[in-house]
Amino acid sequence: MKFAQRSGGAAGTLLLAVSAVAVFFAAQAEAIPYTIPDSELMNEAEFVKEWGDGSLDSRSYLPVQGVQYTITLGASGDGKTAFGDNWQLGLNLGWDDLLYHYTSLADYDSLAMTVRYVSGPAGSDIDMHLFMNTGLTGPSGNPSGDTRNDTFWGGAWANVALGEMVTVVLDFDLAESYNAGDNPEPHTQPPDGYQDGDWLAINMRDRNEVSHFGFEIADFDGLLGGQQILMELNVVPEPAGVALLLAGLAALARRRHS
Repeated sequence: MKFAQRSGGAAGTLLLAVSAVAVFFAAQAEAIPYTIPDSELMNEAEFVKEWGDGSLDSRSYLPVQGVQYTITLGASGDGKTAFGDNWQLGLNLGWDDLLYHYTSLADYDSLAMTVRYVSGPAGSDIDMHLFMNTGLTGPSGNPSGDTRNDTFWGGAWANVALGEMVTVVLDFDLAESYNAGDNPEPHTQPPDGYQDGDWLAINMRDRNEVSHFGFEIADFDGLLGGQQILMELNVVPEPAGVALLLAGLAALARRRHS
C-alpha cells in the first residue's frame, strides 16, 4: 500500500526518473551502493536508538521516497547518538551460500545514504557517518561460535549544513575498523602492527557476513547539545535535479559511443 500511495502523478514521474537513473548506473558498474530500505528505517521494533544519550523522537515516510527522523542530540560533549538494526536483519540482504543466511552484501561496494538536514538552529551543521558489523559469532558463524569473527566498520564522517543534501558513504574498500586484530581466517586479515581505528578493505567473507548496520549523528562543534533536529534520510533529488542528471547521463552515453 505504501508503494501505491507514492506512485501517482508527479510523484510517480519522479519515481520513474529516479528508477531510470538507478538502472543506468547499474548497467555501468558491476557493484553499486546498498541503501537501507525505508521500511527498515521505519520499523520501530528493529531500527532503534543503540547508544548515546540522544533520542529518536518521531519518524514518518516522505511522500515519494525516504523517511523523516526527528532527533534530539545528546546533551553532553559531541552528542554522539547511533541508530541501527542488529542481527537478524531480515530478508533485505542477499543470500550467503556458505552460511545459509540472508547476510550478504557481497554484490555491493558500499553502504550509502543521501540525507538532508532540514531543521535545526540557524547556521548550524551536524556530522554523520554509517557503520556496520561483520562476522557472525553464533553457531552459524564461520568458524562456528567464535566471538573473534566480529569486526566493527565505520565510514568517513560527513558534515551536513542546515538545508544541505549530502550522500554519506561507508566504502567497503576502505573503512575504519575496530576489533579486527584477532580475526580468524577467513575473515579480514589486518597487516602486522594493526591498531583499532586503522582503515582497511573489508574482504569478501565479511561482506557476506553482515550482522548489523546503521548511522551515527554527532555535533563535533559542541553547539547543539540537547537540541532537536529534523533529518530526511534516503532522499532523492528534486524533479529539476533529476532531469538535469538524466540529461547529463545521456550526453555522457553519447560521448562514449561516438
